[in-house]
Amino acid sequence: MKKLVLLFALLVTLGVQVDAQKIVGYAPYYRSYDAGFDFSKYTHVHYFAIWPAADGTFIWPQSEDSLSMASQFKSIADIAQPQGVKMVITFGGTSENGSKHFAEMATNESNRAAFIARAIALCQAWGIDGIDIDWEWGLHEESVTDKQGYVSLMTDLSTATNANNLSLSTDVAASSWFGQNSDVNAVDLADYINVMSYGYNGGWAQTADHHSPMSKISSIGLPYWTNQGVAKAKLNIGTAFYGFAYKGTTTRGEAFSSFTSPNYFDIVDLISAGYTVVEDNENGSYCYSTSANEIVFYDSPGNARTKMKYAKDNNYGGVIIWEIGADDDNQSLSIALDNEKEGVTAIAESDTEWVQLYAINKALIVESDKLNTSLRMYDLGGNQVLDKTALGASEKIDLSQLKTGVYIVQLLSKGQEYKTKVFVE
Repeated sequence: MKKLVLLFALLVTLGVQVDAQKIVGYAPYYRSYDAGFDFSKYTHVHYFAIWPAADGTFIWPQSEDSLSMASQFKSIADIAQPQGVKMVITFGGTSENGSKHFAEMATNESNRAAFIARAIALCQAWGIDGIDIDWEWGLHEESVTDKQGYVSLMTDLSTATNANNLSLSTDVAASSWFGQNSDVNAVDLADYINVMSYGYNGGWAQTADHHSPMSKISSIGLPYWTNQGVAKAKLNIGTAFYGFAYKGTTTRGEAFSSFTSPNYFDIVDLISAGYTVVEDNENGSYCYSTSANEIVFYDSPGNARTKMKYAKDNNYGGVIIWEIGADDDNQSLSIALDNEKEGVTAIAESDTEWVQLYAINKALIVESDKLNTSLRMYDLGGNQVLDKTALGASEKIDLSQLKTGVYIVQLLSKGQEYKTKVFVE
């Protein structure tokens, strides 16, 4: 029988190390999610964010309030938590907004205690699994007092979260520039640490370049923390689901005239419209248009897989995503991360002689030299999603009713069984 090239993906079991990897996805309050959005692609979803006030109370961002944010959190948690996803609440944000009052709160003992008590109560009321501190510094060199405030806050939160069976995480800079403000011993109190390695370039720079390249993450971002003694297993690598677009040039390293920040779903539209794509898993991918005189840097699915593979191969904790709602309609970046985490990899051909199959464009093509073959498909939860009997020598099976993801395929014919896993796009 003629061999067919397989365009599906085979799931390779990699053991305990796979289970240890995290995919931490940030879900900001201002983003809505379609009914079919798949939160199971992430191990942790961080709902972003509540702003601490100086007196230890909460500031609800923009036009939100406690009821609106609780409702959105619940809408996500009701889907994600039954699938084993941990729901975490993030406190803080940018230095201009979410982190503006951190220092005033944290350096005052009574205000700090009031904040922690409210945070724990909120976790209990909302059914939250953990607390995340995103204290983003406004200055390259903060005051000694403010730095000590971070130490005090993390120390007291570590005690409180441990006592209440909650996780504690913190978000840190990806170089010494702001990283020096966060005392490493306080950072290390966290159960896991999110390295915000997606700001190496931007509108503030002199030339156009990638903002989250693996080359700088591996040479600057991660070593800054490991060289101070932080365990690799605690550190998660930043993955950008947004791009930086530079007008006035189509070349990396050149000056530009203006700057914007499109979401990945916007970048997919640019590529569909004819932008030329340059894939680079080490220095970061980009697309450009000579007619628009623009270059756009972004994390491609290949870049995302490279980051997760680096985490796995080098025993880092996993990856973080800013932010999951910026993915395209097919959640291509999320799927790429999840596939790499689970060990899904392309293969050239099947290892059986009596059947060949491939999945493409929401269809499964089955070529068999045996008649009356039966086919069953299951999702990874073990639920049967398809059952076909008496297949002929060549069959095309419609998969349009299935969501994008990995499925188990079982083929039976005259006592012979063939089982594999396919990725349905």
